[in-house]
Amino acid sequence: MGLKKIADTKPTEPPATNLFPCAIDPPPDFFDEPCPHCNGPGKVPAKVAEFRKVALTILMFLNEKANRKYPAVAANLEQIVNRLKEGYTETQLRQVVARKCAEWKGDDWGDKYLRPATLFNRTKFANYVGELGRPIETRRKS
Repeated sequence: MGLKKIADTKPTEPPATNLFPCAIDPPPDFFDEPCPHCNGPGKVPAKVAEFRKVALTILMFLNEKANRKYPAVAANLEQIVNRLKEGYTETQLRQVVARKCAEWKGDDWGDKYLRPATLFNRTKFANYVGELGRPIETRRKS
């Protein structure tokens, strides 16, 4: 009747607020040049550009601490940018990464969660920040 097959539906365009709409891997000048598709006529607000730079440094810090190679792609950077937009500081982001690496690195259970999707998830990140300042509890290594 009035039902469409999923294959018959058109994919929707990404939302206009997407911070990384033009690149899977940001080109070297990504943070310096305004993107003509973002936030109006070729303007990237200074605050957003700064958040992008901080997000990249946090991702590099995670890669170093967790011995990973997460690429600088939208999926890995947007959640970090969103935490910065919520008011969390670069220091808090680094502290959460360092704490979770100390707790989970080398542990069969936790090691797989040392990834941007887990660490910078909105709800989980708020909980992780709440743990800062408490003694680190490590699981037994398997």
